[in-house]
Amino acid sequence: MSTYTSHLYFSSNTQFPALFLYCCRFIENTTIAKKLHIDQLKQQLKGKKAISGHDLANFYRSLEPEIKNSTLNWRIYELVQMGILERTSRGQFRFGEMRVFAHSPTRSIVKLYRDLSIQFPYAQLCVWETSWLNDLTQHLSNKSVTILETEKEACESVFHKLQDSNKAVFLEPTVEIMERYVSVEKSPIVIKPMVSEAPLQKVEGINSPTLEKILVDLVCDKEILYAYQGRELQHIWANAFNRYTVQQDKLLRYADRRRRKQEITEYLRKIYNPAAI
Repeated sequence: MSTYTSHLYFSSNTQFPALFLYCCRFIENTTIAKKLHIDQLKQQLKGKKAISGHDLANFYRSLEPEIKNSTLNWRIYELVQMGILERTSRGQFRFGEMRVFAHSPTRSIVKLYRDLSIQFPYAQLCVWETSWLNDLTQHLSNKSVTILETEKEACESVFHKLQDSNKAVFLEPTVEIMERYVSVEKSPIVIKPMVSEAPLQKVEGINSPTLEKILVDLVCDKEILYAYQGRELQHIWANAFNRYTVQQDKLLRYADRRRRKQEITEYLRKIYNPAAI
């Protein structure tokens, strides 16, 4: 085909450039996939819940002993960009794409959050419902408690403001109060102080906890979250790691803020060694 007729063909068929680009990308992705040895990688590391940078380096060096560190880093980067690997913490990966634990807030949560944001514009707020845990628990619960967190200095003021609105609100309740009073309320709200630098996420404009924060809080707040302890807690942790992306560095930083890093590290050990549970 001459340069002239080629130009006419591109001009008269507007679909051809898009098809041409698609073919180019397909060839490029196929070439990259071959260089990354994706099928072999998945086969060799199949079943590993945690894949380290050392595992990846060993795999590629078994195929190319002289491979450079810069090439290794590029390949890991490409694997993450392609969604083959997801980064769970520094130097730690797992197969699959990022699966974020995020629930749409209910109308009541949205109203509660917005009303309090107007009344306490300088207070940081975080709201979630224990019903969010239902897809992680072994036993479903038809009872949901709204957990509202704010700075320690604002807890009393927020508590009294909600009391004035005739809300069933409880400030840092004990297990006894949770069992006797909170459990019988239709829409109870529990207020507790927020730990500084807690990992939060915005969902539809509402500050809510990340999965990492919830997992740590379940271990630390045994009185408020008493219904999710023991074997149930182990099921929640195991299911969280199986179904969602849990960033371990974020998890451990928050655990350290709550002075429970050693205990949380033990939970991680159990997750990656199921026989220990």
